Amino acid sequence: MKEYLDITIAQKIEEIARRFPDRTAVSAPGRLLSYRELNEFSEQTAQAFLSRGIRKGSHIALFSANCPELVIIALALWKIGAVIIPLCTAYSEGEQLSALRKSEAEQLILIGKPVNGVFSVPKHELWSMGIKTLRFAEPEDLIDFIASKDKLSVAVDTAEDDNLYYENDYVSDLKQAKALVSPDDTDMILFTSGSTAGAKPVASTHRARINLAMTHGDYLEATETDVFCAVLPLYHCFAITGVMLAALSRGAELAFPKDRHSANTLRCIEARHCTILSAVPTLYSALMAKQKEAAADISSLRTGMIGGSPYSSELFRRICRELGMTLLPSIGMTEATAGYTSGRLTDDIELRAASLGELFPEVECRIADDSGNELPIGTTGRIMLRGPSIIGRYYNDYAPPCTDEKGWMDTGDMGYLDAEGHLFFKGRRKEIIIRSGENISPVEIENALSELPGVWELKAVGIPDPHRIEEICLCVTPQPLPPDSTEEEKAAVRRQLRSSLLKAAGERLSSYMQPRYLVFMDSFPRTDTGKIDLNKLKEAAAKLCAMEKEK
Repeated sequence: MKEYLDITIAQKIEEIARRFPDRTAVSAPGRLLSYRELNEFSEQTAQAFLSRGIRKGSHIALFSANCPELVIIALALWKIGAVIIPLCTAYSEGEQLSALRKSEAEQLILIGKPVNGVFSVPKHELWSMGIKTLRFAEPEDLIDFIASKDKLSVAVDTAEDDNLYYENDYVSDLKQAKALVSPDDTDMILFTSGSTAGAKPVASTHRARINLAMTHGDYLEATETDVFCAVLPLYHCFAITGVMLAALSRGAELAFPKDRHSANTLRCIEARHCTILSAVPTLYSALMAKQKEAAADISSLRTGMIGGSPYSSELFRRICRELGMTLLPSIGMTEATAGYTSGRLTDDIELRAASLGELFPEVECRIADDSGNELPIGTTGRIMLRGPSIIGRYYNDYAPPCTDEKGWMDTGDMGYLDAEGHLFFKGRRKEIIIRSGENISPVEIENALSELPGVWELKAVGIPDPHRIEEICLCVTPQPLPPDSTEEEKAAVRRQLRSSLLKAAGERLSSYMQPRYLVFMDSFPRTDTGKIDLNKLKEAAAKLCAMEKEK
Protein backbone atom coordinates (compact mmCIF):
# COMPACT_ATOMS: atom_id res chain seq x y z
CA MET A 1 0.00 0.00 0.00
CA LYS A 2 1.24 3.47 -0.90
CA GLU A 3 2.53 5.55 2.01
CA TYR A 4 0.85 8.94 2.26
CA LEU A 5 2.88 12.15 2.39
CA ASP A 6 2.49 14.03 5.67
CA ILE A 7 1.23 17.24 4.10
CA THR A 8 -1.78 19.57 3.94
CA ILE A 9 -3.45 20.79 0.75
CA ALA A 10 -2.08 24.32 1.17
CA GLN A 11 1.45 23.12 1.89
CA LYS A 12 1.54 21.15 -1.37
CA ILE A 13 0.28 24.07 -3.46
CA GLU A 14 2.70 26.47 -1.74
CA GLU A 15 5.51 24.08 -2.65
CA ILE A 16 4.35 24.11 -6.29
CA ALA A 17 4.15 27.94 -6.24
CA ARG A 18 7.79 28.10 -5.14
CA ARG A 19 8.83 25.70 -7.93
CA PHE A 20 6.78 27.25 -10.74
CA PRO A 21 6.00 30.86 -9.68
CA ASP A 22 5.57 32.22 -13.20
CA ARG A 23 3.58 29.38 -14.74
CA THR A 24 -0.15 29.92 -15.24
CA ALA A 25 -2.09 28.35 -12.39
CA VAL A 26 -5.66 29.35 -13.25
CA SER A 27 -7.19 30.81 -16.39
CA ALA A 28 -10.64 32.02 -17.40
CA PRO A 29 -11.76 34.03 -20.43
CA GLY A 30 -9.77 37.26 -20.28
CA ARG A 31 -7.96 36.35 -17.05
CA LEU A 32 -4.72 34.61 -16.07
CA LEU A 33 -3.29 33.93 -12.60
CA SER A 34 0.26 32.70 -12.10
CA TYR A 35 1.15 30.40 -9.23
CA ARG A 36 2.84 33.34 -7.52
CA GLU A 37 -0.33 35.42 -7.83
CA LEU A 38 -2.57 32.56 -6.72
CA ASN A 39 -0.49 32.06 -3.61
CA GLU A 40 -0.25 35.79 -2.83
CA PHE A 41 -3.98 36.41 -3.32
CA SER A 42 -4.88 33.39 -1.20
CA GLU A 43 -2.52 34.59 1.57
CA GLN A 44 -4.15 38.02 1.59
CA THR A 45 -7.62 36.48 1.54
CA ALA A 46 -6.71 34.13 4.38
CA GLN A 47 -5.56 37.08 6.50
CA ALA A 48 -8.80 38.91 5.73
CA PHE A 49 -10.80 35.85 6.80
CA LEU A 50 -8.83 35.59 10.03
CA SER A 51 -9.50 39.24 10.86
CA ARG A 52 -13.21 38.56 10.50
CA GLY A 53 -13.35 35.60 12.85
CA ILE A 54 -12.93 32.64 10.51
CA ARG A 55 -10.43 30.24 12.02
CA LYS A 56 -9.35 26.62 12.17
CA GLY A 57 -12.44 24.43 12.36
CA SER A 58 -14.88 27.09 11.12
CA HIS A 59 -17.50 25.52 8.83
CA ILE A 60 -17.77 27.64 5.69
CA ALA A 61 -20.30 26.78 2.98
CA LEU A 62 -19.44 27.79 -0.61
CA PHE A 63 -22.07 28.30 -3.30
CA SER A 64 -20.08 29.12 -6.38
CA ALA A 65 -19.66 29.14 -10.10
CA ASN A 66 -16.45 27.64 -11.47
CA CYS A 67 -14.11 30.65 -11.44
CA PRO A 68 -10.64 31.78 -10.26
CA GLU A 69 -12.12 33.37 -7.11
CA LEU A 70 -13.37 29.96 -5.99
CA VAL A 71 -9.82 28.58 -6.16
CA ILE A 72 -8.37 31.58 -4.30
CA ILE A 73 -10.99 31.44 -1.55
CA ALA A 74 -10.79 27.67 -1.14
CA LEU A 75 -7.00 27.79 -0.84
CA ALA A 76 -7.28 30.67 1.66
CA LEU A 77 -9.68 28.70 3.82
CA TRP A 78 -7.49 25.60 3.67
CA LYS A 79 -4.46 27.66 4.71
CA ILE A 80 -6.13 28.60 8.02
CA GLY A 81 -7.75 25.21 8.62
CA ALA A 82 -11.37 26.15 7.94
CA VAL A 83 -13.68 23.34 6.79
CA ILE A 84 -15.13 23.93 3.32
CA ILE A 85 -18.67 22.80 2.52
CA PRO A 86 -19.18 22.99 -1.28
CA LEU A 87 -22.89 23.26 -2.08
CA CYS A 88 -24.37 21.86 -5.25
CA THR A 89 -25.57 24.84 -7.31
CA ALA A 90 -28.48 22.77 -8.67
CA TYR A 91 -29.92 22.14 -5.19
CA SER A 92 -33.48 23.24 -4.52
CA GLU A 93 -34.15 25.61 -1.62
CA GLY A 94 -35.00 22.67 0.64
CA GLU A 95 -31.83 20.81 -0.31
CA GLN A 96 -29.72 23.92 0.30
CA LEU A 97 -31.24 24.36 3.74
CA SER A 98 -30.79 20.68 4.57
CA ALA A 99 -27.11 20.75 3.56
CA LEU A 100 -26.42 23.82 5.70
CA ARG A 101 -28.02 22.17 8.71
CA LYS A 102 -26.39 18.76 8.28
CA SER A 103 -22.93 20.31 7.88
CA GLU A 104 -23.40 22.80 10.73
CA ALA A 105 -22.35 25.71 8.50
CA GLU A 106 -21.42 28.92 10.32
CA GLN A 107 -20.93 31.16 7.31
CA LEU A 108 -21.99 31.09 3.67
CA ILE A 109 -19.90 32.53 0.85
CA LEU A 110 -21.59 33.18 -2.50
CA ILE A 111 -19.13 33.45 -5.40
CA GLY A 112 -19.92 34.47 -8.96
CA LYS A 113 -23.12 33.64 -10.79
CA PRO A 114 -23.70 29.89 -11.32
CA VAL A 115 -25.49 29.18 -14.59
CA ASN A 116 -27.54 26.26 -13.30
CA GLY A 117 -28.99 27.57 -10.05
CA VAL A 118 -29.43 30.33 -7.51
CA PHE A 119 -29.11 30.34 -3.76
CA SER A 120 -32.70 30.68 -2.59
CA VAL A 121 -32.79 30.05 1.19
CA PRO A 122 -34.51 33.11 2.72
CA LYS A 123 -32.40 35.39 4.89
CA HIS A 124 -34.52 34.76 7.94
CA GLU A 125 -33.77 31.03 7.69
CA LEU A 126 -30.04 31.75 7.61
CA TRP A 127 -30.31 34.19 10.49
CA SER A 128 -32.24 31.65 12.57
CA MET A 129 -29.25 29.28 12.21
CA GLY A 130 -26.76 32.04 12.96
CA ILE A 131 -25.30 31.90 9.43
CA LYS A 132 -23.74 35.10 8.07
CA THR A 133 -23.31 35.55 4.35
CA LEU A 134 -20.51 37.03 2.25
CA ARG A 135 -21.15 37.84 -1.41
CA PHE A 136 -18.46 38.06 -4.08
CA ALA A 137 -20.54 38.67 -7.19
CA GLU A 138 -17.68 40.15 -9.24
CA PRO A 139 -13.90 39.61 -9.22
CA GLU A 140 -13.42 43.15 -7.88
CA ASP A 141 -15.39 42.26 -4.74
CA LEU A 142 -12.61 39.96 -3.54
CA ILE A 143 -10.03 42.70 -4.07
CA ASP A 144 -12.19 45.09 -2.04
CA PHE A 145 -12.59 42.49 0.68
CA ILE A 146 -8.83 42.00 0.96
CA ALA A 147 -8.22 45.76 1.02
CA SER A 148 -10.82 46.53 3.71
CA LYS A 149 -8.81 46.43 6.93
CA ASP A 150 -11.17 48.20 9.31
CA LYS A 151 -14.48 47.95 7.52
CA LEU A 152 -16.17 45.58 5.16
CA SER A 153 -16.90 46.80 1.64
CA VAL A 154 -18.86 43.74 0.53
CA ALA A 155 -22.24 42.78 1.90
CA VAL A 156 -22.43 40.65 5.02
CA ASP A 157 -25.98 39.61 5.85
CA THR A 158 -26.96 39.34 9.51
CA ALA A 159 -30.27 39.56 11.34
CA GLU A 160 -29.54 43.06 12.59
CA ASP A 161 -28.55 44.82 9.38
CA ASP A 162 -28.06 43.65 5.82
CA ASN A 163 -24.68 45.38 5.60
CA LEU A 164 -23.43 45.09 9.15
CA TYR A 165 -19.77 44.30 9.61
CA TYR A 166 -19.33 41.05 11.47
CA GLU A 167 -17.55 42.14 14.65
CA ASN A 168 -15.19 39.60 16.17
CA ASP A 169 -12.30 40.18 18.52
CA TYR A 170 -10.47 37.08 17.33
CA VAL A 171 -7.53 38.14 15.14
CA SER A 172 -4.58 35.86 14.52
CA ASP A 173 -1.29 36.14 12.70
CA LEU A 174 -1.49 34.15 9.47
CA LYS A 175 1.80 32.37 10.08
CA GLN A 176 0.57 31.19 13.47
CA ALA A 177 -2.80 30.14 12.04
CA LYS A 178 -1.16 28.08 9.28
CA ALA A 179 1.09 26.35 11.79
CA LEU A 180 -1.97 25.02 13.61
CA VAL A 181 -3.28 23.13 10.56
CA SER A 182 -2.53 19.39 10.52
CA PRO A 183 -2.70 16.89 7.62
CA ASP A 184 -5.28 14.94 9.63
CA ASP A 185 -7.58 17.94 10.06
CA THR A 186 -10.88 18.00 8.18
CA ASP A 187 -10.50 19.74 4.82
CA MET A 188 -14.14 19.66 3.72
CA ILE A 189 -17.57 18.17 4.13
CA LEU A 190 -18.91 16.93 0.80
CA PHE A 191 -22.36 15.57 0.09
CA THR A 192 -22.90 12.28 -1.68
CA SER A 193 -24.58 12.47 -5.08
CA GLY A 194 -26.12 9.02 -5.35
CA SER A 195 -28.96 8.39 -7.78
CA THR A 196 -31.26 6.50 -5.40
CA ALA A 197 -30.99 8.14 -1.93
CA GLY A 198 -30.75 11.51 -0.20
CA ALA A 199 -27.40 13.31 0.07
CA LYS A 200 -25.28 12.39 3.10
CA PRO A 201 -22.40 14.52 4.53
CA VAL A 202 -18.90 13.06 4.35
CA ALA A 203 -15.95 14.67 6.17
CA SER A 204 -12.49 14.05 4.66
CA THR A 205 -8.94 15.07 5.58
CA HIS A 206 -6.20 17.18 4.03
CA ARG A 207 -3.89 14.15 3.93
CA ALA A 208 -6.32 11.91 2.06
CA ARG A 209 -7.49 14.61 -0.35
CA ILE A 210 -4.11 15.90 -1.52
CA ASN A 211 -2.45 12.46 -1.69
CA LEU A 212 -5.34 11.10 -3.72
CA ALA A 213 -5.17 14.14 -6.02
CA MET A 214 -1.51 13.38 -6.65
CA THR A 215 -2.41 9.76 -7.44
CA HIS A 216 -4.90 10.98 -10.05
CA GLY A 217 -2.06 13.03 -11.52
CA ASP A 218 0.21 9.97 -11.53
CA TYR A 219 -2.19 7.95 -13.69
CA LEU A 220 -2.78 10.90 -16.04
CA GLU A 221 1.03 11.30 -16.20
CA ALA A 222 0.41 15.01 -15.68
CA THR A 223 3.25 17.54 -15.56
CA GLU A 224 3.56 21.31 -15.25
CA THR A 225 3.14 21.56 -19.04
CA ASP A 226 -0.41 20.17 -18.99
CA VAL A 227 -3.63 22.18 -19.11
CA PHE A 228 -6.69 20.72 -17.36
CA CYS A 229 -10.09 21.79 -18.69
CA ALA A 230 -12.13 22.45 -15.54
CA VAL A 231 -15.68 21.93 -16.77
CA LEU A 232 -16.92 19.63 -13.98
CA PRO A 233 -18.62 21.61 -11.16
CA LEU A 234 -16.29 22.15 -8.22
CA TYR A 235 -18.71 20.88 -5.60
CA HIS A 236 -18.13 17.23 -6.52
CA CYS A 237 -15.28 14.99 -5.31
CA PHE A 238 -14.28 14.03 -8.88
CA ALA A 239 -13.86 17.69 -9.89
CA ILE A 240 -12.19 18.87 -6.69
CA THR A 241 -9.72 16.00 -6.38
CA GLY A 242 -9.26 14.61 -9.89
CA VAL A 243 -9.29 17.95 -11.71
CA MET A 244 -8.59 21.04 -9.56
CA LEU A 245 -6.13 19.57 -7.07
CA ALA A 246 -4.66 17.07 -9.54
CA ALA A 247 -3.74 20.07 -11.72
CA LEU A 248 -2.49 22.36 -8.95
CA SER A 249 -0.43 19.61 -7.30
CA ARG A 250 1.50 19.23 -10.58
CA GLY A 251 2.01 22.91 -11.44
CA ALA A 252 -0.35 22.49 -14.40
CA GLU A 253 -2.88 25.06 -15.61
CA LEU A 254 -6.50 24.88 -14.50
CA ALA A 255 -8.54 26.34 -17.38
CA PHE A 256 -12.13 27.44 -16.76
CA PRO A 257 -14.52 27.71 -19.72
CA LYS A 258 -16.87 30.71 -19.76
CA ASP A 259 -19.56 28.32 -18.47
CA ARG A 260 -20.33 24.62 -18.60
CA HIS A 261 -22.10 24.69 -21.97
CA SER A 262 -20.61 22.37 -24.59
CA ALA A 263 -19.79 25.12 -27.11
CA ASN A 264 -17.86 27.16 -24.55
CA THR A 265 -16.06 24.05 -23.29
CA LEU A 266 -14.85 23.33 -26.83
CA ARG A 267 -13.78 26.98 -27.19
CA CYS A 268 -11.79 26.69 -23.96
CA ILE A 269 -10.04 23.52 -25.14
CA GLU A 270 -9.15 25.23 -28.40
CA ALA A 271 -8.07 28.58 -26.91
CA ARG A 272 -6.04 27.22 -23.97
CA HIS A 273 -4.75 24.12 -25.81
CA CYS A 274 -6.12 21.89 -23.06
CA THR A 275 -4.42 18.52 -22.80
CA ILE A 276 -6.51 16.85 -20.08
CA LEU A 277 -10.29 16.60 -19.97
CA SER A 278 -11.90 14.53 -17.22
CA ALA A 279 -15.68 14.34 -17.26
CA VAL A 280 -18.83 12.31 -16.77
CA PRO A 281 -20.26 10.26 -19.68
CA THR A 282 -23.08 12.69 -20.45
CA LEU A 283 -20.66 15.58 -20.81
CA TYR A 284 -18.49 13.64 -23.25
CA SER A 285 -21.61 12.74 -25.25
CA ALA A 286 -22.67 16.39 -25.37
CA LEU A 287 -19.21 17.49 -26.48
CA MET A 288 -19.12 14.93 -29.29
CA ALA A 289 -22.54 16.06 -30.52
CA LYS A 290 -21.57 19.76 -30.41
CA GLN A 291 -18.17 19.14 -32.03
CA LYS A 292 -19.89 17.90 -35.18
CA GLU A 293 -21.16 21.42 -35.84
CA ALA A 294 -18.49 23.46 -34.01
CA ALA A 295 -15.48 21.71 -35.58
CA ALA A 296 -13.20 23.20 -32.92
CA ASP A 297 -9.48 22.44 -32.94
CA ILE A 298 -9.22 20.06 -29.98
CA SER A 299 -6.14 18.24 -31.22
CA SER A 300 -4.28 19.27 -28.05
CA LEU A 301 -6.34 16.82 -25.96
CA ARG A 302 -4.15 14.03 -24.65
CA THR A 303 -6.04 12.16 -21.96
CA GLY A 304 -8.57 12.35 -19.14
CA MET A 305 -10.65 10.18 -16.86
CA ILE A 306 -14.27 9.17 -17.34
CA GLY A 307 -16.35 8.46 -14.24
CA GLY A 308 -19.32 9.55 -12.18
CA SER A 309 -21.80 7.10 -13.72
CA PRO A 310 -21.79 3.88 -15.80
CA TYR A 311 -21.11 3.97 -19.53
CA SER A 312 -20.94 1.43 -22.34
CA SER A 313 -17.77 0.11 -23.96
CA GLU A 314 -18.97 1.54 -27.26
CA LEU A 315 -19.32 5.04 -25.78
CA PHE A 316 -15.79 4.75 -24.38
CA ARG A 317 -14.39 3.81 -27.78
CA ARG A 318 -16.36 6.62 -29.47
CA ILE A 319 -14.90 9.20 -27.10
CA CYS A 320 -11.37 8.00 -27.82
CA ARG A 321 -12.05 8.00 -31.55
CA GLU A 322 -14.02 11.24 -31.95
CA LEU A 323 -12.18 13.40 -29.41
CA GLY A 324 -8.78 11.93 -30.26
CA MET A 325 -7.72 11.21 -26.69
CA THR A 326 -6.44 8.24 -24.67
CA LEU A 327 -9.31 7.99 -22.21
CA LEU A 328 -8.83 6.33 -18.82
CA PRO A 329 -11.62 4.45 -17.02
CA SER A 330 -12.18 5.29 -13.37
CA ILE A 331 -14.66 4.87 -10.55
CA GLY A 332 -14.95 6.67 -7.25
CA MET A 333 -17.32 7.80 -4.55
CA THR A 334 -17.50 10.54 -1.96
CA GLU A 335 -17.04 8.00 0.84
CA ALA A 336 -13.71 7.02 -0.77
CA THR A 337 -12.58 10.69 -0.90
CA ALA A 338 -12.69 10.51 -4.71
CA GLY A 339 -11.56 7.95 -7.31
CA TYR A 340 -10.15 4.58 -6.36
CA THR A 341 -9.31 3.02 -9.74
CA SER A 342 -7.85 4.07 -13.07
CA GLY A 343 -6.61 2.54 -16.25
CA ARG A 344 -3.06 3.09 -17.47
CA LEU A 345 -2.18 5.08 -20.58
CA THR A 346 -0.31 2.01 -21.80
CA ASP A 347 -3.33 -0.30 -21.43
CA ASP A 348 -4.95 -1.67 -24.57
CA ILE A 349 -8.11 0.23 -25.53
CA GLU A 350 -10.27 -2.87 -25.20
CA LEU A 351 -9.12 -3.36 -21.61
CA ARG A 352 -9.74 0.31 -20.84
CA ALA A 353 -13.18 0.16 -22.46
CA ALA A 354 -14.28 -2.97 -20.61
CA SER A 355 -12.77 -2.52 -17.14
CA LEU A 356 -12.55 0.17 -14.48
CA GLY A 357 -8.78 -0.11 -14.46
CA GLU A 358 -6.61 -1.14 -11.52
CA LEU A 359 -6.94 -0.21 -7.85
CA PHE A 360 -5.06 2.86 -6.70
CA PRO A 361 -1.98 1.92 -4.63
CA GLU A 362 -3.57 3.35 -1.47
CA VAL A 363 -6.66 1.17 -1.74
CA GLU A 364 -7.31 -2.48 -0.91
CA CYS A 365 -10.20 -4.26 -2.60
CA ARG A 366 -11.93 -7.57 -2.01
CA ILE A 367 -14.95 -9.12 -3.68
CA ALA A 368 -17.33 -10.68 -1.15
CA ASP A 369 -20.60 -12.58 -1.03
CA ASP A 370 -23.61 -11.44 1.00
CA SER A 371 -22.09 -12.95 4.15
CA GLY A 372 -18.81 -11.09 3.74
CA ASN A 373 -16.79 -14.11 2.58
CA GLU A 374 -14.12 -13.35 -0.02
CA LEU A 375 -14.88 -14.74 -3.48
CA PRO A 376 -12.41 -16.23 -5.98
CA ILE A 377 -10.87 -14.26 -8.84
CA GLY A 378 -13.38 -13.77 -11.66
CA THR A 379 -16.45 -14.25 -9.46
CA THR A 380 -18.96 -11.40 -9.24
CA GLY A 381 -19.82 -10.12 -5.79
CA ARG A 382 -19.86 -7.05 -3.57
CA ILE A 383 -17.02 -4.58 -4.11
CA MET A 384 -15.43 -3.89 -0.70
CA LEU A 385 -12.73 -1.25 -0.12
CA ARG A 386 -10.27 -0.43 2.64
CA GLY A 387 -7.49 2.13 3.00
CA PRO A 388 -6.52 5.59 4.27
CA SER A 389 -8.75 7.34 1.73
CA ILE A 390 -11.82 5.30 2.74
CA ILE A 391 -13.97 7.30 5.15
CA GLY A 392 -15.60 5.18 7.82
CA ARG A 393 -18.39 7.43 9.09
CA TYR A 394 -20.77 10.09 7.90
CA TYR A 395 -20.42 13.49 9.50
CA ASN A 396 -22.22 13.74 12.84
CA ASP A 397 -23.35 10.12 12.38
CA TYR A 398 -26.06 11.36 10.05
CA ALA A 399 -26.24 7.80 8.68
CA PRO A 400 -24.91 4.46 10.00
CA PRO A 401 -21.13 3.89 9.57
CA CYS A 402 -20.16 2.82 6.07
CA THR A 403 -17.31 0.51 7.14
CA ASP A 404 -17.27 -2.64 9.23
CA GLU A 405 -15.14 -3.34 12.29
CA LYS A 406 -12.18 -4.30 10.07
CA GLY A 407 -12.36 -1.12 8.04
CA TRP A 408 -13.98 -2.62 4.91
CA MET A 409 -16.51 -0.41 3.15
CA ASP A 410 -19.29 -1.95 1.09
CA THR A 411 -19.52 0.30 -1.98
CA GLY A 412 -22.98 -0.90 -2.96
CA ASP A 413 -21.52 -1.93 -6.33
CA MET A 414 -21.18 -5.41 -7.83
CA GLY A 415 -18.15 -6.51 -9.79
CA TYR A 416 -15.18 -8.85 -10.05
CA LEU A 417 -11.38 -8.74 -10.19
CA ASP A 418 -9.34 -10.49 -12.85
CA ALA A 419 -6.00 -12.20 -12.23
CA GLU A 420 -4.09 -9.00 -13.09
CA GLY A 421 -6.06 -6.90 -10.58
CA HIS A 422 -8.36 -5.07 -12.98
CA LEU A 423 -11.80 -4.30 -11.60
CA PHE A 424 -14.90 -4.98 -13.71
CA PHE A 425 -18.24 -3.33 -12.93
CA LYS A 426 -21.45 -5.37 -12.98
CA GLY A 427 -23.92 -2.83 -11.63
CA ARG A 428 -25.31 -1.21 -8.50
CA ARG A 429 -26.96 -3.64 -6.08
CA LYS A 430 -29.92 -1.28 -5.77
CA GLU A 431 -30.36 -1.50 -9.54
CA ILE A 432 -30.41 -5.31 -9.68
CA ILE A 433 -33.68 -6.47 -11.25
CA ILE A 434 -35.38 -9.37 -9.45
CA ARG A 435 -37.54 -11.29 -11.92
CA SER A 436 -39.17 -14.55 -10.86
CA GLY A 437 -36.41 -15.18 -8.32
CA GLU A 438 -33.57 -14.42 -10.77
CA ASN A 439 -31.16 -11.56 -9.96
CA ILE A 440 -30.51 -9.77 -13.24
CA SER A 441 -27.75 -7.20 -13.75
CA PRO A 442 -29.03 -4.36 -15.93
CA VAL A 443 -25.44 -3.63 -16.98
CA GLU A 444 -25.27 -6.98 -18.82
CA ILE A 445 -28.39 -6.11 -20.78
CA GLU A 446 -27.12 -2.61 -21.53
CA ASN A 447 -23.69 -3.84 -22.67
CA ALA A 448 -25.32 -6.34 -25.04
CA LEU A 449 -27.54 -3.78 -26.75
CA SER A 450 -26.06 -0.28 -26.40
CA GLU A 451 -23.76 -0.64 -29.42
CA LEU A 452 -26.62 -1.08 -31.89
CA PRO A 453 -26.84 1.62 -34.60
CA GLY A 454 -29.35 4.31 -33.74
CA VAL A 455 -29.01 4.00 -29.96
CA TRP A 456 -27.92 7.19 -28.20
CA GLU A 457 -28.47 5.99 -24.64
CA LEU A 458 -29.99 2.86 -23.13
CA LYS A 459 -30.91 1.84 -19.59
CA ALA A 460 -32.59 -1.32 -18.28
CA VAL A 461 -34.77 -0.94 -15.17
CA GLY A 462 -37.14 -3.09 -13.15
CA ILE A 463 -40.87 -2.32 -13.28
CA PRO A 464 -43.09 -3.71 -10.48
CA ASP A 465 -45.05 -6.78 -11.55
CA PRO A 466 -47.64 -8.65 -9.42
CA HIS A 467 -46.58 -12.05 -10.73
CA ARG A 468 -42.83 -11.87 -11.32
CA ILE A 469 -41.88 -9.23 -8.70
CA GLU A 470 -40.32 -7.12 -11.47
CA GLU A 471 -40.38 -7.03 -15.24
CA ILE A 472 -37.54 -5.68 -17.38
CA CYS A 473 -38.13 -2.41 -19.15
CA LEU A 474 -35.65 -1.13 -21.71
CA CYS A 475 -35.51 2.68 -21.74
CA VAL A 476 -34.00 4.07 -24.95
CA THR A 477 -33.09 7.50 -26.30
CA PRO A 478 -32.48 7.32 -30.06
CA GLN A 479 -29.64 9.05 -31.87
CA PRO A 480 -30.64 12.68 -32.57
CA LEU A 481 -32.23 13.30 -35.96
CA PRO A 482 -31.87 16.48 -38.05
CA PRO A 483 -33.96 19.36 -36.60
CA ASP A 484 -36.21 19.47 -39.67
CA SER A 485 -37.24 15.79 -39.36
CA THR A 486 -41.00 15.22 -39.51
CA GLU A 487 -43.00 13.30 -36.91
CA GLU A 488 -43.55 10.53 -39.47
CA GLU A 489 -39.80 10.22 -40.00
CA LYS A 490 -39.18 10.10 -36.24
CA ALA A 491 -41.84 7.43 -35.80
CA ALA A 492 -40.36 5.33 -38.63
CA VAL A 493 -36.89 5.50 -37.07
CA ARG A 494 -38.27 4.39 -33.69
CA ARG A 495 -40.15 1.48 -35.23
CA GLN A 496 -36.98 0.29 -36.94
CA LEU A 497 -34.93 0.75 -33.78
CA ARG A 498 -37.49 -1.17 -31.71
CA SER A 499 -37.35 -4.05 -34.15
CA SER A 500 -33.52 -4.07 -34.12
CA LEU A 501 -33.33 -3.99 -30.33
CA LEU A 502 -35.82 -6.78 -29.79
CA LYS A 503 -34.14 -8.93 -32.41
CA ALA A 504 -30.70 -8.38 -30.87
CA ALA A 505 -32.07 -9.08 -27.38
CA GLY A 506 -33.44 -12.42 -28.60
CA GLU A 507 -30.07 -13.32 -30.13
CA ARG A 508 -27.71 -12.03 -27.41
CA LEU A 509 -29.55 -12.45 -24.10
CA SER A 510 -30.72 -15.48 -22.14
CA SER A 511 -34.48 -15.96 -22.03
CA TYR A 512 -34.81 -14.73 -18.43
CA MET A 513 -33.04 -11.47 -19.39
CA GLN A 514 -35.38 -10.61 -22.28
CA PRO A 515 -37.03 -7.17 -21.80
CA ARG A 516 -40.82 -7.27 -21.42
CA TYR A 517 -41.18 -3.58 -22.29
CA LEU A 518 -39.32 -1.13 -24.49
CA VAL A 519 -40.03 2.59 -24.16
CA PHE A 520 -38.53 5.58 -25.94
CA MET A 521 -37.63 8.83 -24.18
CA ASP A 522 -36.22 12.08 -25.49
CA SER A 523 -33.79 12.17 -22.54
CA PHE A 524 -33.26 10.55 -19.14
CA PRO A 525 -33.81 12.40 -15.85
CA ARG A 526 -30.49 13.18 -14.19
CA THR A 527 -28.97 14.36 -10.95
CA ASP A 528 -26.90 17.57 -10.88
CA THR A 529 -23.69 15.60 -11.51
CA GLY A 530 -24.99 13.89 -14.65
CA LYS A 531 -25.95 10.56 -13.14
CA ILE A 532 -29.23 9.03 -14.24
CA ASP A 533 -31.80 9.61 -11.50
CA LEU A 534 -32.91 6.02 -11.16
CA ASN A 535 -36.02 6.70 -9.08
CA LYS A 536 -37.36 9.28 -11.54
CA LEU A 537 -36.45 7.08 -14.51
CA LYS A 538 -38.33 4.14 -13.02
CA GLU A 539 -41.37 6.34 -12.36
CA ALA A 540 -41.36 7.64 -15.93
CA ALA A 541 -40.82 4.15 -17.36
CA ALA A 542 -43.64 2.69 -15.25
CA LYS A 543 -46.05 5.34 -16.59
CA LEU A 544 -45.06 4.64 -20.19
CA CYS A 545 -45.39 0.89 -19.63
CA ALA A 546 -48.86 1.39 -18.15
CA MET A 547 -49.86 3.36 -21.24
CA GLU A 548 -48.50 0.54 -23.41
CA LYS A 549 -50.59 -2.03 -21.50
CA GLU A 550 -53.75 0.01 -22.12
CA LYS A 551 -53.27 0.06 -25.88
